Amino acid sequence: KGQATITARAKYGANDSVLATYRLTVTPGVTSIAFVAPPSKLKSGESASLAVAILPADARQDVTWSTSSSRIVSVTSSGVVKGVNPGTATITATAKDGSGKKAVVKITVYRPVSKVKLNKTAGSLIIGKTVQLTATISPSNATSKAIIWTTSDATVATVNSKGLVTAIGKGQATITARAKYGANDS
Repeated sequence: KGQATITARAKYGANDSVLATYRLTVTPGVTSIAFVAPPSKLKSGESASLAVAILPADARQDVTWSTSSSRIVSVTSSGVVKGVNPGTATITATAKDGSGKKAVVKITVYRPVSKVKLNKTAGSLIIGKTVQLTATISPSNATSKAIIWTTSDATVATVNSKGLVTAIGKGQATITARAKYGANDS
């Protein structure tokens, strides 16, 4: 680690000023690169900034960014990724010091659900009876159509993973169908 000047002089030059110099700076090589809290998923159109930790601290601290598929995830020279189309791609940060050290992260891009609509919005049941709710999502080409069903009061009504509601006790309960991968998820 340090600096040196390398000088080449002509043995039989016209004078001592016939020379060429080269300034050399020596730094330690990168021993490791690791992503710092990278996203594992992005919505189509969503962007995020990537960061890496490079060791040792006095090694060259810059990297080259690349993507396995710019059709799925794009990456800028400053490490900003953007979800382009649904799918999975890897982003690689490669040390610019020539050490060959790399860090790789897999990012899945999805098209989120923007709306969930139920086939029924209200009703009543006798204890022990059931009603089947059906959720319709928009857009129809959302990557995942998974719905998470919940009840506001399990002592009044329960709901299973398919939207089947069972009346358990007297009272009122609200059944909610939420998109697992909605537009408002972060």
